[in-house]
Amino acid sequence: MSSFNYSLPNIDGHSGRLEAHLTGLKGKRVYFDPLRGNRGDELIVLGIRELLVRQEVTLCNSIDEADHVLIKGGGAFLDTYESLLNYISELFESCQNKPVTLMPTSFGLSRRSLEDIVGPRDLPVQVFVRERASLEILQARTKSPQFSYALEHDTAFYLLGSKFLSQQIRKRSPKHILVVERQDAESLDTTNMGVQKTQQGHETAGSYLRVAASSMVPDSIKVTGRRLRNLKKIEDTNRQTPFAKLASDFLVSRHPEHSGTPVRFLDASDNTYSTFPQFVSIIRDASIVLTTRLHVGILSAMLGIPTYLVPGVYHKLSGIHSLSMNTWPHVTLLPRSFAAGQSP
Repeated sequence: MSSFNYSLPNIDGHSGRLEAHLTGLKGKRVYFDPLRGNRGDELIVLGIRELLVRQEVTLCNSIDEADHVLIKGGGAFLDTYESLLNYISELFESCQNKPVTLMPTSFGLSRRSLEDIVGPRDLPVQVFVRERASLEILQARTKSPQFSYALEHDTAFYLLGSKFLSQQIRKRSPKHILVVERQDAESLDTTNMGVQKTQQGHETAGSYLRVAASSMVPDSIKVTGRRLRNLKKIEDTNRQTPFAKLASDFLVSRHPEHSGTPVRFLDASDNTYSTFPQFVSIIRDASIVLTTRLHVGILSAMLGIPTYLVPGVYHKLSGIHSLSMNTWPHVTLLPRSFAAGQSP
């Protein structure tokens, strides 16, 4: 696509609830914890920072000096991410005397409720939720009057209209078809559900700035020849999976005009395989994308690339598609059965 002008749909007749909430923080000292995650989480943070600048929210450097605490949303609330859940619990404990906003998030917890993780509180917690299934789970399990919930789009979508996205659209140079099959705790292969990757660390706002600064180092300097050779080996291995073959055959049959286009098989969101600029360029330079990774799909969709989403092990991806991308004609949600080898 040469241009992109899609907008986000209103939610239940409302729009701008998150923006209005953040506008209420103008003039206050706000501490933002971006947590830590994969390259898709960095896209979430980029969207949050875009929104904070737009709403003129002033950030401070520590919880102690803050009037309000913001915590990045995302997909951390799964039983498999035990260490990250423990960190979030400690974070809430450290700001008992501060109101907290949890940015748009999904919830798939079976063993604990959000209240179990947060602990007893006297001050309010505003939770934004990025799909309806998670909202229903939270409302059904919540007893404390301190918790308030509202549906809102994933914050990566707030990059629409940004300088960052405009730059990526101008740089687009389609070279390949991209197939992304995640290989972590949310893998389509449920045997990986007990796997928790060591990259799920945590960072403060200050350390995030160091990460962002590091990501600005040119790839030619940062990425060694050994890493590039390893990347090729990983792609060669990935293309052998049953999912990769099915995805490749499906895309070529659906888009015969791309039958000669090279296909890349790479879990681009995994920090092990790419820097953030590489994550962006791998997606940006795709002619078609088929992915089990949510934010690969969101960035691809925002760039106007024909995008196919394959739902994972819980409601996150399909729910966000339904809430935010269901009206975008270049985005297709494939059935969950696709992952089991059944082509639609």
